Amino acid sequence: MYCQKCGTDHTSKFCPNCGTVTNQQTPQIVINNTIPAFSPKYRWIAFVLCFFFGIFGVHRFYVGKIGTGIVYILTGGLLGIGWIIDMITILLGGFRDVNGLFLKN
Repeated sequence: MYCQKCGTDHTSKFCPNCGTVTNQQTPQIVINNTIPAFSPKYRWIAFVLCFFFGIFGVHRFYVGKIGTGIVYILTGGLLGIGWIIDMITILLGGFRDVNGLFLKN
């Protein structure tokens, strides 16, 4: 067994080099932080919503981006330019939801 403080190899309860108690068990903490690979939202639904109602930002409300959805309502999809960019981004698979996850196929 090795001393946690100085690294000396020994077999007793106390480290002969520094005197540290070494057989005390330290708790192990296991954290399972699994991040999903994709959003629970579907890309084809977002595309259909964007195609028909993109100027009103309905596709942005669908993926949880409420703030930009309101901006799209007030500006007409950012004068139509944002709407077109969003359609292209959704088709190419680069559109993300509010958590930054790519949409499922």
